[in-house]
Amino acid sequence: TVLISNNAEIVKIVSKNGGISSTIRSMVCNPCDDQVQLAGCHSLRCIAVDSDLTKTVICSAGGISAILSALLNHPKQCEIQKEAINLLHLLTTITSNTQMLKSSFIHFDICGLLLNAVENFPSECANNVRDILKRFKKSSSAADVYSIDEKFGPDVDKKKLK
Repeated sequence: TVLISNNAEIVKIVSKNGGISSTIRSMVCNPCDDQVQLAGCHSLRCIAVDSDLTKTVICSAGGISAILSALLNHPKQCEIQKEAINLLHLLTTITSNTQMLKSSFIHFDICGLLLNAVENFPSECANNVRDILKRFKKSSSAADVYSIDEKFGPDVDKKKLK
């Protein structure tokens, strides 16, 4: 797993506690295996509850990309969508993690993935997607906000999705 952070403390934690990186590696190596994706998202979410540093470690170890891939590859799997959205919701409580999510715009249609989750599983995903989008809009450029507004409307933070 390639780390995108230069923070020595984060690198040390990931190296010492191989559970995070091995979970992400399993998700990346088995993108179509619904059981691996579900277990990976669930495990990372449980680990992420511990601390802000752990949330940053997950993102720095490639977690955002693995989560977005799970959303992309399993659009009709309610439990995977719910776990992935819940995990993104938890991770994006940290501004730097929201920035990492923003940088994934190059490889993923993030708004499309979030919209899919809301459309297919509104009661499971809509509230957390709304919160993710609010955080995303706070830290995004005008072009990114336009994309969000185009898909969800400009008042996403003031309304309940679906």
